[in-house]
Amino acid sequence: MQKRLFEIRGLSMIVSRKNLYLTGALLFCVSAAIQADVPYVFQQGDTIRSDEINENFRHLDSEVGTLSDEVESGANSAGPDEDYTYNQKNLTVGRDKLTVLSRPYDIVAIDTLSFKDHDLFTLKFPVARGYPSYPNAKALDIVSINLPSTRELRYDDQFNYTDRISGYPARVFVSVGQGHVKSSVNSSEVTEAEYDDLEWERHEFYWSQDDDGVYNQLRLYITATNPNPYSTSDNYQNYIIRCNSLAQAQGDFPRLFSWNAVTNQAYDYGGYGDEDEILSEIPDVKSSLSTAIDTCIADSKADRQYKWRKGIYNTYMTISIGANILLDDATELSFYFDFNSKTYEADLRKSCQTYSIDTEDEWNCGAEVAALQRDFTLLIDQQNTLARKSRREEFVKELFTLLDHIVISEAAEN
Repeated sequence: MQKRLFEIRGLSMIVSRKNLYLTGALLFCVSAAIQADVPYVFQQGDTIRSDEINENFRHLDSEVGTLSDEVESGANSAGPDEDYTYNQKNLTVGRDKLTVLSRPYDIVAIDTLSFKDHDLFTLKFPVARGYPSYPNAKALDIVSINLPSTRELRYDDQFNYTDRISGYPARVFVSVGQGHVKSSVNSSEVTEAEYDDLEWERHEFYWSQDDDGVYNQLRLYITATNPNPYSTSDNYQNYIIRCNSLAQAQGDFPRLFSWNAVTNQAYDYGGYGDEDEILSEIPDVKSSLSTAIDTCIADSKADRQYKWRKGIYNTYMTISIGANILLDDATELSFYFDFNSKTYEADLRKSCQTYSIDTEDEWNCGAEVAALQRDFTLLIDQQNTLARKSRREEFVKELFTLLDHIVISEAAEN
């Protein structure tokens, strides 16, 4: 038996409980919680009965066990303590003023009105902005910025604002989640097996001149029939590959013509795509141009590596914070911040993109699933997809610094 000594209103007691190990903090909680309601409380000079002492022992044993179990299980916890205290960082307005978790932020200022009495508030805060991929987008400031919004509080629709931001009542909240996704990447493409099974029917040949003026540079379009997932129209049921600048002498063929490999008929384009005039049956087209055709098909297949249609299942983490700020009893201001988890994929599993698969790393994101597969258990090492709590809290505290850059001031009434 392990022994623990408790002082209760001047009376020394020894309480026994098998395998009970409590921290000093828990002992303090036990002492404070139990002293107030033991069955028998003794005063100086009282006669102490053994059955009363034993009853107090039983009460203590029960209470200690209950508190120990609650500490172990987290019962009666109000949830994670966000532990945020506003520490104002009053930066000047401008671009690239702040970087948090590798994401640059601008400091922006706007005015907004009170829903109560039309008082004017000036807000200064950080925003993550997105520039498109145009070469001069940033220089020309072609940018999108998501700005915060306010809402009117109606019908006592208010939260418990226990924090403060820039002097105003606020409610700070954190969202940490694990997402699951099954998606088809490159959904407009074919699979590699489907590519190998395509019947290449229509071939279009275009010759251009080299530097010496000789028509020996071939541009080849080859078309096969294949269902299009986005349209049932006949015009869209084609799969086309294109190859440019193939070294291929024109020979006796017209400079522009089309050949149907199924009917073995060729059509003279006349330079305008006019197929009304049948050139002739050309039985030797494939044998004469087989190298160019096979090269085009093989090269196109090689170019499509990491671009085939593919079903994937993946799990990933998301961490975000937000704040609801009470400007007055009728006006609430809301902010929301997250970050690019892909930058921290060593700690947080990234979400697979559903488009633009251009690298082997992106292609191998998640687990591949077969068509019609719906059982996604045991496909991914789930234990390694969730960052440990200490690391998650580090991300949260970094995001909290964004709230410190929110500065609110109230202007004169309109």
